[in-house]
Amino acid sequence: MVTSDSIGKQGKKGKRFLDQSDALKLAASIVETREKKIQTSAKKHQQPTQVQGTPKKNSLKAKLKEIKAQIASDKALLKKNKARIRKEATPQTPVLLAEKKDPPPLKKRVSFA
Repeated sequence: MVTSDSIGKQGKKGKRFLDQSDALKLAASIVETREKKIQTSAKKHQQPTQVQGTPKKNSLKAKLKEIKAQIASDKALLKKNKARIRKEATPQTPVLLAEKKDPPPLKKRVSFA
């Protein structure tokens, strides 16, 4: 049997599951994993920078705008020419009422009621 005298001499030792260095390593690894999670979530919420179109697309857009402007100016020019031609085709002096012929007499119509 074990007597109390023998226990008292050795002293009571507490149970040690982790050393202090092991606890520090565990805390450091936890911090690293949390930092990684925070960084990945920050990357997800971060707005991507606006990528400017390629130079080819920009030049094509500029060319398209120029062509559209050219078409619009051509249409306006045609419209002006048509109006000018129409204006020149009409006689310059107004026709007098006396020169006009009398309209033919109206026909009498019969309705059966």
